[in-house]
Amino acid sequence: ISLTTHEVGDLYLLCTDGLSDALTSSEMEALLNASPNLSIACHKLIETAKIKGSSDNITLLIIESVGLHAKNLLGQ
Repeated sequence: ISLTTHEVGDLYLLCTDGLSDALTSSEMEALLNASPNLSIACHKLIETAKIKGSSDNITLLIIESVGLHAKNLLGQ
């Protein structure tokens, strides 16, 4: 477990190697920034990885910080 600070609008991308082996971090970031919403971003990331020859399964989750105040799990 690690703690990090975040700001409203920050995005976190969790993915399998089916995506990360096919696309660089810069390519993923560019696709995320160019997409009008997260659903389209997911589709574009998967489509681009397939076009670039990914032969592994592709699973991803994008989390957006929306600024809700919540107590963190460690009670800090």
